Amino acid sequence: MISAGWRVGSAAVALTAATLACSLFRPAAASPTPAPTLVPVISTFDGSEEAWRSLDAAVSDAPAGIIDQARAHIGDPDDQVRFAAVYALSLAVGPEDMDVLLQALEDPQSGLRTIAAGALIGLGAKESIPVLIDALRSEEAVPGSHPPLPQWLLAETALVAYTGQDFGVGSAVQAGDASGQQAAVEAWSDWWQEYGAALKWDLAAERYQE
Repeated sequence: MISAGWRVGSAAVALTAATLACSLFRPAAASPTPAPTLVPVISTFDGSEEAWRSLDAAVSDAPAGIIDQARAHIGDPDDQVRFAAVYALSLAVGPEDMDVLLQALEDPQSGLRTIAAGALIGLGAKESIPVLIDALRSEEAVPGSHPPLPQWLLAETALVAYTGQDFGVGSAVQAGDASGQQAAVEAWSDWWQEYGAALKWDLAAERYQE
């Protein structure tokens, strides 16, 4: 059962790519100490409170610098470092430099693919849509989310917000209807197969049009 708090939080993530990412993760500490652009906040990220403060401050104060750092570590073998890169990009990247975040759609960790797709869908990158459809099957939490947010909920929220389609995954999950959930995911897959090639990003409406 999804609480009202979940619904409020998940509705908030649908507004923009930046809001989507910001709503998922643990809140930044109040009045963080700004991190200089050249401090390696991504390569040294270890999940500690200090690392989170430095990363959040760098994203806020030096987005161009953090994008450069993330670009260098988007394929890092260390899971924590790669998470920091995807997290930072999901907050800082724009349409002009989203190419680096597109690489994360093929990350070996499903959670990082979901984070990347959740940000990219609102930037007009429809390559993110099948990744989010796949995430509709996952009960695993989005890495770094606070409180833990299941991947299917992030995925459905983003898909519904940016495509205008709703095949009832959330309703099936709330009802404990596993077969209904599977049918809803298959309906999303069928929709993508039928309309995916023709979808266009409408910047003014911030929505994909068939």
